[in-house]
Amino acid sequence: MKIRDLAGRVIRGYARALRSLGEALVVSAGMAGIAFAVVFPLWWLAVNRRQLYTALVAGAGLAAAGFLVFRRFRSRHRNDPRTARAGFRVALILVPALLAAGVYGTGVLFFRSPALGIPAALVLLATAGVWAFGRGERFDRER
Repeated sequence: MKIRDLAGRVIRGYARALRSLGEALVVSAGMAGIAFAVVFPLWWLAVNRRQLYTALVAGAGLAAAGFLVFRRFRSRHRNDPRTARAGFRVALILVPALLAAGVYGTGVLFFRSPALGIPAALVLLATAGVWAFGRGERFDRER
């Protein structure tokens, strides 16, 4: 093996190692940025606006609990032909109720703190869009 080939292999090896290190640093910086973007507003709310922070955390907890209850109820009754229609009836009542609660909560949040209300409205719109259009059913039957 010539010295030139050996030097090329060594340089390529170090280049790969530095590239991997650079990718790890970029991923770590991205994770730190995302963590900061999530934690800093929560910390600021907890320190400066305790009632709003409490309402947000309680709302998130209630939403998560409601989602888990709905999911468990739906999975239990999906395979049972006697209760399959009951899950559909619950969905007909629960989905509009959850959307109405989301609209009300987003409105309250928007009027108390527009900086938090706008992202909450976007999340609500995205959730409603996924519910309406992302379930695999076609709503445009005529086309």
